[in-house]
Amino acid sequence: QGTPLDPLGFDLFGNSSGTRPVSWPRLLRPGESHACVPHLRGLLYGLGYWPARALGAMRYTTKVAAAVQAFQIAQRLDADGIVGSATRAALAAATTNTLD
Repeated sequence: QGTPLDPLGFDLFGNSSGTRPVSWPRLLRPGESHACVPHLRGLLYGLGYWPARALGAMRYTTKVAAAVQAFQIAQRLDADGIVGSATRAALAAATTNTLD
């Protein structure tokens, strides 16, 4: 069966095709740049919170933060747009549920 992949081909642990892991910062705040942002957009796209499968840009923009906030509200999390451990866990759980 293998590990479920998000729409950008990352597994739930951030591995792209099982090769290079994508690390997450402890907290990801709007305005910051990080290599995990394309993966985050892919998760949001797969869950219906992001309109396109945009690759590349590593900037955590206010538009991405708004999508994160919408997800946080739906998950009954603190809707601050900051991606921390609770939001990452909810993303992983929601993605796993959509792939079952």
